[in-house]
Amino acid sequence: MRSVNKNFNNPPASLSPNNLDEVIDRTNPLHRKRILQATYGNVTVVNALKRLYRNKCAYCDCYDDEPEVEHYRPKKGVTGQPGHDGYYWLCYEWSNLLPACHDCNKTRSKGNHFPVVNNSYQTLPVISAGVIDLSHNRLDSHTLSQLEVPLLLNPEFPGFDPFHYFKISNHGQMAPNPHAVLLNQQKAETTISKIRLNRDKLSLVFRKREIRYFMKRLKGILIKYLDGRFTTTLYEEAFIELLREIQDRSTLTDTSEHWFFWNYFNRNFKVFITRNFNGRTAVGLCNTYDAIIALV
Repeated sequence: MRSVNKNFNNPPASLSPNNLDEVIDRTNPLHRKRILQATYGNVTVVNALKRLYRNKCAYCDCYDDEPEVEHYRPKKGVTGQPGHDGYYWLCYEWSNLLPACHDCNKTRSKGNHFPVVNNSYQTLPVISAGVIDLSHNRLDSHTLSQLEVPLLLNPEFPGFDPFHYFKISNHGQMAPNPHAVLLNQQKAETTISKIRLNRDKLSLVFRKREIRYFMKRLKGILIKYLDGRFTTTLYEEAFIELLREIQDRSTLTDTSEHWFFWNYFNRNFKVFITRNFNGRTAVGLCNTYDAIIALV
């Protein structure tokens, strides 16, 4: 995940609030069936989300140039909550729509899951003068963020910072940040579990592989230095080249995937050194790292 700044007050034109007239009457069994994919999945909505997220999935940050339009709060029912009608009045709400890859959005991942704290509060549309009060529909409204406390993280929530919630282990597994407050740890754990952010494709095929690759390169640089093939200057230059490659991948660009992973790896590189190398070797590499960072 990466933080995304969306202007909730400037939705694509196809998301007109007038379209809600056809879905709001809960006494009419046809209304919920009138939620139209042609409206929330309109090409203008898809293109706007692709621009905002730089063609990445909102959850796993994998590249996807044909994302599915995902409802953060499910529109027609909530998995594991029998009798929940879903958040049908948010079906066209700009702040409730995210781009998601198929792996994150399918039934056994995010799907229609939407756990909240203790399931103690279920929001309903706020009606004023016979129409929906749209100010209560925004992601950051008091109704949706304070009265009902979601356990699934949303990268569009103002002030969202993935480092407050997550860490990455030496084996490429995402986990709750142990230094976070208990509620934030619970949100991180729920998000990882429900969206399956540790599925093999992400944790083994990508994150663990990349960690091993860079640690193996670092080991090769050290061996060349110790057996005399590298001078101190060449040793440091090779170390710098490796670090710059990681830094390049951690920058927020149109092509970079897995922003959080690369930034976490970059910020915690000494931690990964300590986990992958033992004793004096780890200390020596960490000292070299500190010396290089001081220079560059």
